[in-house]
Amino acid sequence: MQWIARLLLGHPKTERGAQLRMLAPTGILSGFMNNTAVVAMFIPAIQDWAKRLGIPSSRLLLPLSYAAILGWKALGPMVGKTVAQAGLRALNDGYLTEIDRGDRLITAV
Repeated sequence: MQWIARLLLGHPKTERGAQLRMLAPTGILSGFMNNTAVVAMFIPAIQDWAKRLGIPSSRLLLPLSYAAILGWKALGPMVGKTVAQAGLRALNDGYLTEIDRGDRLITAV
C-alpha cells in the first residue's frame, strides 16, 4: 500500500495540495468499498506521507475521513444501483441456483 500511496499522492508543495491529492483516490475507493476499510488502509500511508512532507498527520487524517464520506455519498448510490441491477439480471437469466436466489434477492433489493 505504501508504494501505491507514493505513486498516487506524489510530493505536493503545500498542505492544501496534499489534502486535494488525497481526495480522488480515497473518494473513488470509498465508492466501492466500506469507508472504514478505506480509511484504515490509508492511515499508515498518510502518516508516513505526512512525516515525509513535514505536515502534521492530524491535518491530513481528518480530511481523509471526510474524503471517504464524500466519495461514498457521491458514488455509493450509483455503484449500489448498478450492482443491484446486475444481480437481478443474473437472477432473471437463471445464472443463480435456487440456494443463491434468496440471498441475492435480499442483497439486490
